[in-house]
This record gives sequence, structure tokens and C-alpha cells, in this order.
Amino acid sequence: MHFSRSGHNSLIQNALGQNALGQNTLGQNTLGKMLSRILLHAGVFVASSSLQGSVIFESTAMGSPSGLAASTVITSNSSITQFVGTRFSVNQQTLVTSVGGYMAANGNAFGQMFAAIISLDPITGLPSGSPFSDAPIATTTFLPNPIAGDLRASMLALLNPGTYGLIFGSGVFGSPVGGEAWLLDPGSVSNTSYFAWTSVNMPGLGQISGWSNISGANPRFVVEGTTFAAATTSATPEPATYIFVLIGLGGICAGVRSRPA
Repeated sequence: MHFSRSGHNSLIQNALGQNALGQNTLGQNTLGKMLSRILLHAGVFVASSSLQGSVIFESTAMGSPSGLAASTVITSNSSITQFVGTRFSVNQQTLVTSVGGYMAANGNAFGQMFAAIISLDPITGLPSGSPFSDAPIATTTFLPNPIAGDLRASMLALLNPGTYGLIFGSGVFGSPVGGEAWLLDPGSVSNTSYFAWTSVNMPGLGQISGWSNISGANPRFVVEGTTFAAATTSATPEPATYIFVLIGLGGICAGVRSRPA
């Protein structure tokens, strides 16, 4: 069971009519150049041309605004909570620098949302827990605009080859309860699979919750970053890679905290 909204909703139509292909980028800075230098000094060859803006995964491409037909709701309130996610795989060690998607906030339930990258259960292909029994690999929060846009939010995550889930929602991981947004279908064909956590308070039945695969709309999820491989400057390149990346990320965080407002 999951909840979606058709394109007939007037708030969505108003959002789609304005800046439908506009891109809002959150938290852009010199992170890419700094990490490039750190990785190169650690004896790591950066396979991608840049740490900023390289698309690692997109669940569906941006289509024509006129092709928008449906949306999938992410929300948390007293009667229903719904998170929505998609699966993606990487076949090389990958540094994620931002995530995002095509969405619009519900102007009547405006609030911060979360994005999380998680490991998936190898048997079910779904997250474990109710809703999460394992800590996420990385999380971030972002504030979607009531005007539809292809949003990005900064996130740092170092992924080994494997399959992961990217999830959007509200009410956990630093985002308050009450936020609601629509993940929009940009009108392109998608071969990506989606899943959702839905928890509904049903009169007479109580709370009914669970993860399930979903289909119908093809909301747009995006993962950006860079892939890289260890070079031969160290006899034990993989541990060195992790050590220098962790040192570099710590330095970046310290610099951000000490930067004057």
C-alpha cells in the first residue's frame, strides 16, 4: 500500500507551470576541488573529470513538462507517514557528493525533508527494520520549493561496489514531523525499481506499517559524485585511501565550522 497524487491536484499544476525545469542547487562550494587534491595526494586516481555535478545515477531523465502526469507523496503527520526510495548500484568505489530529485513542496505542509543512503537487505531488496534497524550510510536535509524543480542537496558518502537505496521522507534523520512534498514524474520511461515505507493509522485496526515495492509513477532520483580507483603509489592502497579521505573530510568539516558567517 502506498499513496500517490495524480496531476489533477491544483497545487501541483501551479507548481509545474512555473520553472518546471529549473534546478535548485543547495550547498554548492569548493568541496570538489578540495577532495580532488586530497585524493590525489593520497595516491588515488580520480576517474571522473570532477567531483561536482557528475551523475552517478538517475532513476529517470527529465522529460517534457507537458508529460508530467503523476506524483508520489512523501509525508509525515498524525495519520500517515510515507518515505519513498529507489535502488541504485555502483561497480567501483564511489564518492557521493550530492543527491536530489524532481519535486515540489506542499505549500500547506512546508518543511525540511531528509535524504538517506542505506544498505538494502540482500534477500528482500528492501530496507531492514520498522522503518530502519541499521544506521544509514549518510543522511542530509533539504528544503524543497513549492515551485517544482530538480533539486540537489550536498551529501558525502563513500560507497564500495554494491546496491544501495536512496530514500526521501520527513520526520526522522534531522527533519521535523509534518513536512510533505511530491516526488514528480518527469514524463520519461524508467527501468528503475521503487519502494516505500508506509505507516497508516487505520480506524479500528490501529497502526499498519511496512516496506513494499511500488509502481506506477516514475519519480526522479539523482545521485552525483565521482568514481575512483587506487593507484600504485602505496603497497597497501585501500587502507591509505580511507585514511586520507577521512582526514580530508575532517579538515573540510573543521573549515566549514570555523568559516565566519
